[in-house]
Amino acid sequence: MKEPLDPQFSLKSLESDFTSFRARSQANARYPEHLRNAAVEAIASGVKPSIIARALKISPTLLRQWQQRTLNKIPAESCPRILNVVPKSIGDSVPSGIRVSYEAGRLLLEISF
Repeated sequence: MKEPLDPQFSLKSLESDFTSFRARSQANARYPEHLRNAAVEAIASGVKPSIIARALKISPTLLRQWQQRTLNKIPAESCPRILNVVPKSIGDSVPSGIRVSYEAGRLLLEISF
């Protein structure tokens, strides 16, 4: 049986690693596998997921996904990723909209700006 991590020491180190990665990476960059694995190992060694999520400034949902991938041994590259592709501000004079429909066995997505 693994010894539990000391949350005061190990989480500070892990938190520093996550902060360093964010500082040198673009927004929406995928966390490297070694950081994802370290977060999951912290859970396995007895640290509460809520404490880890708060310390690493990640969502509990993301942490659960990492944990589930580890349990199922699914490579992160094969998992779908959602990116924000709509600009934060669209001019007021330009009508915008998204229409989703299902026609003839196909899912159609129409985006207008």
